[in-house]
Amino acid sequence: YYDVYLKSTQMIMTKFEVSNDNTQQEICDILSKNVDVYLLIRRKKMTLYLGVPENTQVIKLKKMIEAIFKVQPQDQRLLIMFLNSHLDEYKELSDSTAQLFQCGLTSSAAMVTNPAIIGLAVRQEDGSFENLEVTPYSNTEWPMPPNDDDLEKCIAYNEKYAKMLEEFLEKGPSKRTLKTK
Repeated sequence: YYDVYLKSTQMIMTKFEVSNDNTQQEICDILSKNVDVYLLIRRKKMTLYLGVPENTQVIKLKKMIEAIFKVQPQDQRLLIMFLNSHLDEYKELSDSTAQLFQCGLTSSAAMVTNPAIIGLAVRQEDGSFENLEVTPYSNTEWPMPPNDDDLEKCIAYNEKYAKMLEEFLEKGPSKRTLKTK
């Protein structure tokens, strides 16, 4: 918890020459209230994009999901599927009182450009939870930009994209027309 804010806290404390441990905790609390984590909540063909503070409790997240998907918090099973470009196995958000940063969902791991993906499974009528099912987004022939800062990959991406765009533009507008009433 403190590692994320250590540099900011040290700068603030040095600037104001504060050395009280309680003040350090208060500063960390203030900073954590303003830092968002970005989440994609996925279930079947549905996707919900949320930006919430890192210190949000899991139960509060479930209540936000309830407002959209109309599923009671006790009937939700949340699983972290993808965090910071990888995850070896799914991790359940089972402790309703835990804050998101305690579950590994920090602002540095779940960014606006690379949100954490949370799978939602719903309790069935027989009391068991459905198997987690997430429909993949449609595939495209268009190249996806690289996720890293490797210059060679970026150059290769730009060249491939430019070539495909040129071919697309050469084909001209589609011959399909929209039917209107």
